[in-house]
Amino acid sequence: MKILKINTVNILYVIIFCLSFPFSAFTEVITYPIPLNESKYEACLLQINGEPVDVYACRVSKFPINQWWPGYQRPIEQTEIAGFAYWDMKGSVEVEINTMQAVKQVVVRPLSLGIKAKVEANKISFKLDSIIPLVIEMDGYHKALHLFPNPIQNEITVPKSNICCPQCSYCSPQLTNLPDNKNEHSYYFGPGLHDVGTLQLESNDSVYIAGGAVVYGSFIADNADNIHICGRGILDGGHIQRADKRIRGGFGCLHFRNSSNITIKGIILRDPNAWGCNIRRCQNVDISNLKFIGFWRYNSDGIDIWDSRDVSFKNCFIRAYDDAIIIRATGPDNNKIHIDNCVLWNDWGLSLAISARGNVKAVEDITFKNINIIHASTCAIIIGNYNGANIRNIN
Repeated sequence: MKILKINTVNILYVIIFCLSFPFSAFTEVITYPIPLNESKYEACLLQINGEPVDVYACRVSKFPINQWWPGYQRPIEQTEIAGFAYWDMKGSVEVEINTMQAVKQVVVRPLSLGIKAKVEANKISFKLDSIIPLVIEMDGYHKALHLFPNPIQNEITVPKSNICCPQCSYCSPQLTNLPDNKNEHSYYFGPGLHDVGTLQLESNDSVYIAGGAVVYGSFIADNADNIHICGRGILDGGHIQRADKRIRGGFGCLHFRNSSNITIKGIILRDPNAWGCNIRRCQNVDISNLKFIGFWRYNSDGIDIWDSRDVSFKNCFIRAYDDAIIIRATGPDNNKIHIDNCVLWNDWGLSLAISARGNVKAVEDITFKNINIIHASTCAIIIGNYNGANIRNIN
């Protein structure tokens, strides 16, 4: 038997050495620089644990005025510019916001977190212990700052690429360590700007949007299986034309039909040309840690789930102009849909909704759990049964 001799003096020295550092020394923060030629939000500066974090600009609704798609887009005068930022973190961090003008009152939402910010003229600071989307309202909700902390990524290895450019052709090298690693095509969008138009995904395709990347376009799939979309960057639908035959209003940022085994996590959806995310006649869909921001166009919903089953939507943030989360039942399969641990803001429409129309047999086993609705313009939840469908087990 091996005997380990322990020097108690050395142990005491190690304990004193560790205690001499604040708890924040054991945290980890990863930031991603904003791409060149991407618009910054100029109203404030953000630091996490003393590290500068770039703040993006986004267009949001200023007034709760909507129209059923009239054939023209909403006037810019009804909108305003807000800010959002994201980073990865582990442990507790100190958040500091320096504004261009003095602030009198600050509200940190969701209120359920109980975060009370310290305000000193142009400086706002508070401690953040959990990974949850936040909205910082400074002297009212207009021009709010949206903060999206993420967990540290450890399940994906992404090789560095020198191929990325302002206009790319889905640029990049093969990903490694993706789930099951059985992908036919692996699209990697590295830091910088990309404009891909509408990218049609096939079975076993994977997409990674790196932190610091902004991809202008939309991803769609029909009759496909085993699709993985993940990362930290932004998918922006603002360059996609508004009208399209697929649905009234166009694709949105993400559009899946008649597909299965879909995983989407970690990215930010900004300025969709219509609804942000469309899940139509799909099964086995797992969506987590998505952030929906910059929704200002007429009828721009967050996520619409149509005639699908076994759908999980969790740990997400949605600031939608129209409906945030709506389950649209028009056919037979509408079951086992679980919405959990989300933060919602509606500028005009519904926060949570179930709508049963058409040849619907049943809508069942639907769960809404741990939902923070920080602003709702009409009502928080509504169930519309228009054709006498069986709606049961709604929790």
